[in-house]
Amino acid sequence: MVIVTECIAEFCGDEDETPACVAATDARHMCFASMSCDDISVFFNEDDPGPCSEAVAQEVKICTGENACDHEASGNVDGSACSIDFECIGEPPQAMQCDTETCTCIEDGSTTGTCASEAICAKLTDLDSFQMLVDLAATCCSFGPAA
Repeated sequence: MVIVTECIAEFCGDEDETPACVAATDARHMCFASMSCDDISVFFNEDDPGPCSEAVAQEVKICTGENACDHEASGNVDGSACSIDFECIGEPPQAMQCDTETCTCIEDGSTTGTCASEAICAKLTDLDSFQMLVDLAATCCSFGPAA
């Protein structure tokens, strides 16, 4: 059962949003309204905004201040190594792989940089602490949602 207030919040945004955010949300809605049936099917079945990728990315950036990215992190139990992979709209695959001394930035399969890991992998103790990897990827590699 659809609850009207949830529907309004999802599709109309929060009444406290900035005018720029409301305009970006409207642009996303207009783009979705122009999608073909095939594109809509892909969007709902694969969570891929297809031709509206740029509109979605702009809305996320304007409304949240972050890039539109999904990410997945993992690490060794002993804290000796960890990594985070990003799928950001409009960007090639990105990852940061860390050991006890160094983090390596990888974009589209190629190393793009390194930085000191500051033993970050040993600090990953729960799901919330993985935000430290997201933040380090932003400063070390210049990618991810916080970049």
